[in-house]
Amino acid sequence: MAMVVAPGARASGPPTWQLAVSAMCSDGAVCGGFTTLSSACTFAGATSGSAASCHLLLIGSIGIATESISGTAWDMEPGLLTPVAGANDFFITDGTITYAGPAIVGFIATGGPQAIGCTIVGKTITCAIPVLEAATLYAPDALAPVILGHYASNVCFGTGIVDPSCSFNQQLTLVS
Repeated sequence: MAMVVAPGARASGPPTWQLAVSAMCSDGAVCGGFTTLSSACTFAGATSGSAASCHLLLIGSIGIATESISGTAWDMEPGLLTPVAGANDFFITDGTITYAGPAIVGFIATGGPQAIGCTIVGKTITCAIPVLEAATLYAPDALAPVILGHYASNVCFGTGIVDPSCSFNQQLTLVS
C-alpha cells in the first residue's frame, strides 16, 4: 500500500504572519488586574501591511474582557517592552478596537474614562486606534517578538516585566 502525503499549506498573495499567544500570571503579579490572556492575530505583509486582525480574551480579578482589533496599518519595529532585547515586535498603528465583556460593562457603568470619539453601543466600546493612542489608552506594541516558531518566557503580559510567577508562550508562523 502506497503512503499518500498531502502537500504543505500555501497561501496565495502576500506573506501572512499567524500569531498565537497564551499567558498566565499568578494573583499578585504585575499584569494589570488580569491573570490569563489568550489571543490570535494575523498580519498580512512581509514587514508591514494594511491588514491586521487580533482577538484577545483577558480574564482576571477585574472580570472578563475581550478585545478585537481590525488593523488597517501595521509594521515591525523595535519593541518598547519586548521580552527579547533588540527584537522587533508587531505594531498595529491604525484601525479600530472593540472592547466587550463583563469587565468592560462594569467600566462603562461606573463612568470610567472614555476617549473622545469612541462609540458605546450596549455592552461594547469601539474606538479608532489613533484616538486611543492620543488618550494614552493604547500602546500599538503587540508585545510579541518576531521570533518564528515557539517562544516562551516569564514576562508579565502588558507590562514587559519579568516575573517568575508569569508564563508567556507564543507560536509564530509565516505563511507565504
